[in-house]
Amino acid sequence: MKNLILNKLESQYPLLNTNIEILFFWSISCGQCHVFLNKLNDFYDNESIFTIHVPLSEADLHKERMEAFLYKEDIKLPVYYDNQHELFAMIKSGFVPTIVLLDKDKDEITIIITLEEMDDAINKLNY
Repeated sequence: MKNLILNKLESQYPLLNTNIEILFFWSISCGQCHVFLNKLNDFYDNESIFTIHVPLSEADLHKERMEAFLYKEDIKLPVYYDNQHELFAMIKSGFVPTIVLLDKDKDEITIIITLEEMDDAINKLNY
């Protein structure tokens, strides 16, 4: 599963770093997503985090709105636009925000959808 996701990402964005450990599925229209996006942005120094924007409404599809938001919030994380929900469907979560942890050694993923588990996962980044 991990390799399918990475191959899909690479088809649109040639990955400079294949050491991606965390995928963060979020939407601009999700307030809680903004909180976690900013937390993850604080840890972005080794390119192990990749974000995937999942539009929840027609307004979420406007790229100018997204670019203005990312600029205003000073988000440095790479963003993949999953406008057709292709990647989101692959993980079968159904919720944003969602964090997906990619196993370093196996073709496996761990899906985290509860806010408490997300906080725990982000706090572990601060090692």
